[in-house]
Amino acid sequence: MAHVNKKGQFFLIAALIIISVVFSLAVIYNSAASQSSDFSRTNSLAHEIQYESTQLVNQGLYNNVSEDNITVNLQNLSLIYSKSNPSYNITVIYGNYPSNIMFSYMQYLNGNGFINPASRPISNDNVSLSLNNINYSFKVRRGHNIFVIIQKEDHDERYIATA
Repeated sequence: MAHVNKKGQFFLIAALIIISVVFSLAVIYNSAASQSSDFSRTNSLAHEIQYESTQLVNQGLYNNVSEDNITVNLQNLSLIYSKSNPSYNITVIYGNYPSNIMFSYMQYLNGNGFINPASRPISNDNVSLSLNNINYSFKVRRGHNIFVIIQKEDHDERYIATA
């Protein structure tokens, strides 16, 4: 009789294993797909533009290029990035502190080029800007300063990176 109970236990355990496998195959998993590659690309692009802009300014200063020509070169560089990344809004803020009491900024929307040339005052060693109801503030240091804001909207998601 003890032998029959062990046989029943074996079938009971086998049945539980089979039921577990069936339920695990039938369960629907809810998940949200995150496109971290878009965030990563947005962040990389902001840092890349800032790095290239800094190199451009440094080369201009080394070669005694005028401030106006450096500004034009920054605009051209930003335009190239805008046209090669049309799904991103690119804003570049630049100036030479304390020589400039106003920092210039240019905005490129969806690869369409130079959209919004304007200036922002320096207040308490900060330059601030509001884009799409989001306020940005950057600490200004002595010398040439370059700040980059990258925005991308994809369906219901917004990716923002600053450098």
